[in-house]
Amino acid sequence: MDYEPSEKIIDRYHVIRKLSCGDYSTVWLCWDLQAMRYVAIKIFKSAPHFDKTIRLGPIPRYILLNATYAAKSFTRSCELRNISGLKPWGLMDVLLEKYEWLQKDAASFASFLKPMLELDPNKRATAAECLQHPWLR
Repeated sequence: MDYEPSEKIIDRYHVIRKLSCGDYSTVWLCWDLQAMRYVAIKIFKSAPHFDKTIRLGPIPRYILLNATYAAKSFTRSCELRNISGLKPWGLMDVLLEKYEWLQKDAASFASFLKPMLELDPNKRATAAECLQHPWLR
């Protein structure tokens, strides 16, 4: 999905330019019209890859209901349209089971990452807040 400079995403983000593009997503530099700051927005190109986002927690209803293209991938009740039977796999579980991290290391790293992965942009950590996290010291 391509946007043009000056186009808006969810009537909140003013597109400045494309930062990067991959097989399954595109990252856009945007101006957040509510927070009055620059943000990077990652847009997934296909529904099968929403599973990675859903695993972080449910997407807030107000985001889905205001998203321009949400109807293609989500039902009115905010369920994925083309994917069923997703099993949540939390960040701690991924670090412990898939990557075999030690509990202490996984907990510390997860506490650093989770605020950045918050789906609600109003609750997401800022770069300045992240730089103060003990994991970086």
